[in-house]
Amino acid sequence: MSPQADFERNYFLKDIPLQIAQDKYQNHLLDIGALLKKETEIISIKDSVGRVSSQAVFAKISSPHVTTSAMDGVAIKYESSLGATETRPIKLIEGSAFLWVDTGDPVPEGFDSVIMIEDLEKYSANEIIIRNPVAPYQHVRKIAEDIAAPELLLQQGAIIRSLDLACLGAAGLSDVKVNIPPKVCFIPTGTELVKIGETPGPGQIIEFNSIFLSALVEDWGAEASVRNPVSDDPTLLEQALLHSIIDCDILVVIAGSSAGSEDFTSSVMAKLGEVIVHGVAIRPGHPVILGSVSGKPVIGMPGYPSSALTTAELFLKPIIYGFLKSNEIVPDQIKSVMGKKVASPLGEEEFLRVVVAPVNGDYIANPTTRGAAMTLSISKSDGVIKIPANSEGIEEGSTVLVTLNRQRSEVNKTLLISGSHDIALDILASELTFAESGVRLISSSVGSVGGLLALSKGYAHIAGSHLLDEETGEYNFSAVKRHMPNEKVRIYD
Repeated sequence: MSPQADFERNYFLKDIPLQIAQDKYQNHLLDIGALLKKETEIISIKDSVGRVSSQAVFAKISSPHVTTSAMDGVAIKYESSLGATETRPIKLIEGSAFLWVDTGDPVPEGFDSVIMIEDLEKYSANEIIIRNPVAPYQHVRKIAEDIAAPELLLQQGAIIRSLDLACLGAAGLSDVKVNIPPKVCFIPTGTELVKIGETPGPGQIIEFNSIFLSALVEDWGAEASVRNPVSDDPTLLEQALLHSIIDCDILVVIAGSSAGSEDFTSSVMAKLGEVIVHGVAIRPGHPVILGSVSGKPVIGMPGYPSSALTTAELFLKPIIYGFLKSNEIVPDQIKSVMGKKVASPLGEEEFLRVVVAPVNGDYIANPTTRGAAMTLSISKSDGVIKIPANSEGIEEGSTVLVTLNRQRSEVNKTLLISGSHDIALDILASELTFAESGVRLISSSVGSVGGLLALSKGYAHIAGSHLLDEETGEYNFSAVKRHMPNEKVRIYD
């Protein structure tokens, strides 16, 4: 009997709407107490950047904890400087009228202001001359001017930044209590998988999903580990799942979530625990499986990289933030004009990856190459547009909201070429990146005519074109006149 005999081929239960799937899974995890775990540890503040504070943090001491001098110079009573001018300077005697201080020294009792050493003249060994009056508390840092203990420094659930360390240290804190990151374990599956660095043969695939998914979850604050790939054998998958669930908080099975003859993730999860959702009305990523085993979240992700990325962002990321007891960081968003019509199937929410560039005062968004297996589209994309399930797509010229996965400052330096693509553009893009201006060149491959039309509508900075006029033997001139009759255009060969 084959190892598959005890496992039925599992088709999608139902493509349910995204919000319902998220709510259903969240409620299940709450019901089984999967998100109740809250382990903490105390670590040095120098190691705390990126960690989540498990409790509110209050100042131990004020900063400064005494009134101090903010400059090198002399401490005086401000009244003793009143009336000083360039022509009628005032002479002060050390001890009774002034005392020397350095930056950070406590201001001596009985004095309330500091004169910088640059603003005084030494008259004798124990006398100085001042030519300008000073204000009360000039160049003085009052006690608790910066931090007044026990002032709140960090809220519970705050993600600690490098900028937070200064106030923590100034307030007398050498360590901080943080939530221990959840452990996310990935199990790649597929008999066809080979390691990165190996040359795949016919029918083989390089296993890289676990690499970029591990990096993602670590960006989100979790710890990632990857098990050895498991062949398409339900018994081996069951053993791997039972072994891995012991020492992780969240388990992710990569691939095997669809309805193929060698897709056993759903059957194994159902045998060992519960399958709550199998199939969500999203694109890419609809075969995702959401369930639990031994009271812990288990997600079966599709094997295509774009599908895996989308399902990780929609389902895995919220669980990680739930473990960390921290609010999810909201990415930057940009209102843009769609530079190209995009069709989308009714009934599925589509997450469309796009590139974005500022052109003539508007941000223009163009789709990257679509397809769940496309890795370069992921790398080149600047952000994502969500197309609602009740929409058949986006019309050219429509206003869309792009959720950025690239810094806005990079987007703002982008030069957009639309039209026919050439390897020379890739070389030029590489050279421009290292130029002093830091311009980022991106291209939208829509064909020569498409590029000219985009340029005429203000949807691109440059159009790439190689349209031959068979009558004249010239390239592009007649096409430019035909498609852009009222525009001033420069043509470069």
